[in-house]
Amino acid sequence: MSGNKLARALLGTCVAVATLAVFTDSAAALRKLTVFAPLSSVGVGSNVSFEEESAFLRTVCSGVTLTYRFATFWEKFPGSSAGTMTEGATTGCRAFGFVGATVTFEVTRERPFRLGYQSILGTLPTITGILTLAEGVRFTIVAGGRTCRYEGRLGFLLPVTRGTFEGGSFLATPKSRILAGSTRECPAEGSFRGSLRFETASEVRLT
Repeated sequence: MSGNKLARALLGTCVAVATLAVFTDSAAALRKLTVFAPLSSVGVGSNVSFEEESAFLRTVCSGVTLTYRFATFWEKFPGSSAGTMTEGATTGCRAFGFVGATVTFEVTRERPFRLGYQSILGTLPTITGILTLAEGVRFTIVAGGRTCRYEGRLGFLLPVTRGTFEGGSFLATPKSRILAGSTRECPAEGSFRGSLRFETASEVRLT
């Protein structure tokens, strides 16, 4: 091979390696989300409802407080850990619009619900939302002489504006399903509707 041909071949190889390195670095830079959040992020909602299998069977709470501990690094693949839900409380709950009710989340700091990352919304590098799922969420609704125990995954959308999220909304799916020990009249499944607003905003970056 002549000197010129060898030089051109080496130059082509260098360009290819450099291009591959750029793409590799870019791909690596998009593998994680870094979340800058308080140690405990408290989400407060009003008029959050649990809508049961029949549309008219709704339990509405005037106040809902959920406490999360977000992980600092979220791997960008479905099911990766995004943190935990450590506390849950409700106030002013009513069933059918007029029957007093209680909604109790079976969660403690010692036995939290796992929060998993699902996907992002938007066109990279701009993120407009993050979808998450809390796993194994258990709660009990007591109203009108019936006790209904449920377990399921709690879907949540975190809208992101200029790199921060301040709350989000419950997703209609997936649904929670009834557990053994519930009163016979309890519907077989249902889902939460409504939104929560965190007391402090959290920043999210691609890393």
